[in-house]
Amino acid sequence: MAFEAPKTDGYTAMEGRRQGSNLVIYGTATCWKTLSEDMCAACLSNAASTAISCLPSTQVHVINTGCILRYADYDFIIVDLKNKQREILMKCTAILLGAIAICSLLIVVAHHGTKNVDTLWGIPILRTGLEMNPGRVKLSSWFMQFEYSTLERATNVFNEFHKLGEGGYGEVYKGTLQDGREIAIKRFFLSGMQGKQQVFNEIDVYSKAQHKNLVRFLGCCFTSTESYLVFEFLANKSLNCILFDPEKKKQLDWPKRQGIILGVADGLEHLHSNSEGPIIHRDIKAGNILLDLKYRPKISDFGLAKLKSYDSTSIVGTLGYMAPEYLAGCPITEKVDVYSFGILVLEIISGVENAKFESSEETFETLVSHAWKHFKSNTTSKIIDESMENQDVEEIARVIHVGLLCTQELSYLRPSMTEVVAMLRQKDVVMPLPSKPPFIVDSLEFPQETESSWESKGSDDSESTVPLNFGERSV
Repeated sequence: MAFEAPKTDGYTAMEGRRQGSNLVIYGTATCWKTLSEDMCAACLSNAASTAISCLPSTQVHVINTGCILRYADYDFIIVDLKNKQREILMKCTAILLGAIAICSLLIVVAHHGTKNVDTLWGIPILRTGLEMNPGRVKLSSWFMQFEYSTLERATNVFNEFHKLGEGGYGEVYKGTLQDGREIAIKRFFLSGMQGKQQVFNEIDVYSKAQHKNLVRFLGCCFTSTESYLVFEFLANKSLNCILFDPEKKKQLDWPKRQGIILGVADGLEHLHSNSEGPIIHRDIKAGNILLDLKYRPKISDFGLAKLKSYDSTSIVGTLGYMAPEYLAGCPITEKVDVYSFGILVLEIISGVENAKFESSEETFETLVSHAWKHFKSNTTSKIIDESMENQDVEEIARVIHVGLLCTQELSYLRPSMTEVVAMLRQKDVVMPLPSKPPFIVDSLEFPQETESSWESKGSDDSESTVPLNFGERSV
């Protein structure tokens, strides 16, 4: 249905009967016309899978990246039509275009088992944390669609006092629901296809990936000119607000900074290990890492994220965090996130923003080249933020080592996030020496090791070596 909707002015409807059964299923699809024809087909498949996962419920609404899909076991179509012209269009569409799609859906329905889900007004919802009054919320299959009036009340009509920040996409507001719970509302100003795609991209990613180190998505709201995404509110805001403030960063001792590094690594590993294909964030930076009251990190802002299956060479992101091969226009891989993570690690340890690193007048240095120089000369203590308390210099040096492995110039030399997590958690992992970072013209490199695999050893004079098994790493 969703695939046919763009051809029929963005709307199609149909009905069908399963062979050998009296059960009649009625369905409608509304297309937002934001996707290419190929992506529209993928959208249909995803929407149908989501709808089918809600069986055996008798009616379902699905809001997907590019369409709204609905089915029920009663004839809601005629009831919803406002005039005879729409009724005629619906029937013609059902006869001419609906047969193939509905038969495909019925085949899958016939082979699908039951699944326990929550329901609201008898319609299934996969809840993601926040339970709302049914009178204030419209429905979807895995999140809630808020009424605009609810968001207006929560923000006092989007009063400037409640604004948390703004960017090229729009603004972020803090809101308080009537029951006292706090939310963050991202308000998009849709201007053309790119703006719409960013909104739908975020929704699509959040539907595929949920993790303790990813910000929790609660729902959305659409008006004729704007879109709103609703998230959990995190009291300590973004990492850059604390890390790069001379006074506030004193709150971040080494245990807190280490926990932030590990949490971001876990979140990225989850994205890259997604069952439907790796999700590449493409904009990992301190400003996109949110902190809760206990300084636990959550990755946010998936507007630029891409599934690896979608080949893309378009360059988007934040300068200073972008991998060299990405800047050169090469196809994106998970290793662009690994590079950005390495930059973030060095920023967290040094307390210095990469883009604002001040080099000496004699030599031009970046934060990465500065860390590389001191790592080679075994003076890594000069990289560490002097305001950081409870320092464990030996452990910090290990983490700097990991950061430099992540920022190597050649992408194939960078570890995967699974390997990064293992290196951060297992202190007995012997790591290879990093090769030089990018953008260094004159530097001496370490002699390359002959071993290409990651290993775990007790010490240099140990009698045995233990291969690193990622399936058995400690947590």
